[in-house]
This record gives sequence, C-alpha cells and structure tokens, in this order.
Amino acid sequence: MAYCTVGDVEAEIQKRFTSTSRPTDGDAASVIAGIAADLDGVLAAVGYDLPIASSEAIAILKRYTIYGAASALWHAMTQESTDSPRVVFWQTQYDAFLKRLRDGSQQLPLVEIPDDDNVTFAVAPAARRERYWLTGQRLKR
Repeated sequence: MAYCTVGDVEAEIQKRFTSTSRPTDGDAASVIAGIAADLDGVLAAVGYDLPIASSEAIAILKRYTIYGAASALWHAMTQESTDSPRVVFWQTQYDAFLKRLRDGSQQLPLVEIPDDDNVTFAVAPAARRERYWLTGQRLKR
C-alpha cells in the first residue's frame, strides 16, 4: 500500500515530476511503491497485521515514506557527490524509523501487534512415552 502520493514528495523536495522530467512521474510513483513495500515488509516481520487501518499510524507511515522517497528521488535527479543537509535529514529519519520498528522501540499508534499466546497454530508438546518406546527395553515389574 502506498502511504503517500507523488504530490506529497513533490511538496517535500520542491520539484515537480512530469512525463519528461528526470526522474519521471512514473519513476517517482515506482520509488514510492518500493519504499512503501519496504515499510510493509518490516511491519510484517515485526508482527503487524497488514494492511494498517489506523489513520494515526498511516499518517506516520506517510511521513516516513515521503522521507525515504524524497532521498531516493533526490539521488536519482542529481549528480552531486555531497548530499545537502535536507537529503541527509530525509535519509537519516527514514533509516532511524526502520531501525526503531525492527528493535521494537517504535510502536504504531492504535495498532496492536498480535500476542504470541494468541496464535492460530501452535506446536503441541509430544506425548510422554514409556521407557520401552525410547530404549527398546522392557519395563521391570
């Protein structure tokens, strides 16, 4: 699920993407989809059920999708070897958000991670067996 639009990223980086710009508006949409897929992958890996339904959580995901896409698109449209402080900020914020999600220090508001005790499938302990079945020796009576 894309958490932001091309227009959101355009507003952040103050550049308009068109069918003839480099990168194009289609390229921008692809980058946004890729960033959103990265976020969804991390969210699924830490236990969130997708898609996220909380509007508060979606607003946070939108902000970090904009940061990740802005950084990636800025690098796609410039040949500069040194990043501006804005680009460094975008990338740092995006990377830090992913790290916080992975280590559990970032929670999405109004979204619960399912409890490990409340699972649909669980491994049942093996039945206890008598010594005969384990060693092949008869039990002494």
